[in-house]
Amino acid sequence: MLKRGIPAVVTAALSVAVMISASGSGCYRPDDTLINFTAVSVGTGTGSGGEGATGGPLTPREYFELEVKDGLINNCAGADCHSSGSVAFLLAGQEYASITTYESSLGLPLVTNPASISLLLTYPSTDEHTGKPWGGLEELRASVSTWLELEAQDIEPTPILQVGPIDVSGFTVLPLGGLGPEYNGFTMTFYAAEYGDPPEVLELSQISVWPANGRGMRIVNPTFVFLPPQGAASFDESFHGEPYNFVAPDGVIMGGGELLTTEWGNGYQLAIQFEEISRLFADDDGNTFQPCTKPDLFRQGVDLLPVQSSPNAPNGLSYCAEQCHGGSAGNNPTNLMNLSPLLGADRNYEFACAVARTQILPTQVNLSPMVVETNPQVPTGHPFIFGGNTSAHGSFVDAMTPWIEQEGTE
Repeated sequence: MLKRGIPAVVTAALSVAVMISASGSGCYRPDDTLINFTAVSVGTGTGSGGEGATGGPLTPREYFELEVKDGLINNCAGADCHSSGSVAFLLAGQEYASITTYESSLGLPLVTNPASISLLLTYPSTDEHTGKPWGGLEELRASVSTWLELEAQDIEPTPILQVGPIDVSGFTVLPLGGLGPEYNGFTMTFYAAEYGDPPEVLELSQISVWPANGRGMRIVNPTFVFLPPQGAASFDESFHGEPYNFVAPDGVIMGGGELLTTEWGNGYQLAIQFEEISRLFADDDGNTFQPCTKPDLFRQGVDLLPVQSSPNAPNGLSYCAEQCHGGSAGNNPTNLMNLSPLLGADRNYEFACAVARTQILPTQVNLSPMVVETNPQVPTGHPFIFGGNTSAHGSFVDAMTPWIEQEGTE
């Protein structure tokens, strides 16, 4: 699982994006597809703010005091703004100390690396900000940006889950492998249309996420970022809310699949950011399962107990798959905890682990359903209790204990 740890209001570009764009006729035809590979990376900036007291470059604090502080005080530190109250990052006489140590209500600092994701640059021009926007204060914003670039040189970079920026036109395919090798084969698609001359409106339709075969994907709070050639980005958070689970081919549309924005203009680019993404396993019925963190321990536990014919023998999950939990296979087939990936010569332990994970409480062996339901000493109505053999049940618990105890831990 990847987690961003910062809000959607960010502007830096990260990872590799690939765009496949059709001709301007509005119809996707593979024979006239253009493939444009664009490598984009996060930078810390190399801004220099002039000469300091020692004759060398200004330190970040010196640049703040000379070029930034007065402008921020005059425009942002009023009685009802940022000199007092819950968002007081410009305390009188302590401006530098307060602004460099302040954290927002989400626990986010104002001084970041890369500098371009700082809320100081991105938030003032959003609809949520009730104070002055950056419009008309471009010179001050440039000074703030330079100061933040100086500060960023001494800060560890902040990771961002983002694809793009890209130039949009027609049918667009964004491979998500740049977010990590585990996402190779996952793609995002949509059809993009600009309106106006020069363009002022962007419409995205059929917004979809396509997991790789046999997989699913969960996405939390996707944000569409509109990047002008110069100035601050704008953000669309209309897809925020409950996480999205995607399973191809039927469950791939994101929400209503449509986005229409007037926050667009000539030369703009598009990026998509994610608060959190993770792979899922998906069965033929569209059910999804979170991958295990310790599949090797699961495999070890399964292999410790090869199938034996007697129900009161020390059997394990392979026996369960053959008897009942193998989907349509077995003497008493059930789709509950479908362990069919354990059947046959080419076993898929990772998939089976993800399915079996739904029947445990990670790190809590004795409370895990697969342990409780099969305990012959405390019958629960489960049809299989090792033929009443508590020793055989104990062997099963011993085999699976290392996995259950460590599943979900780092």
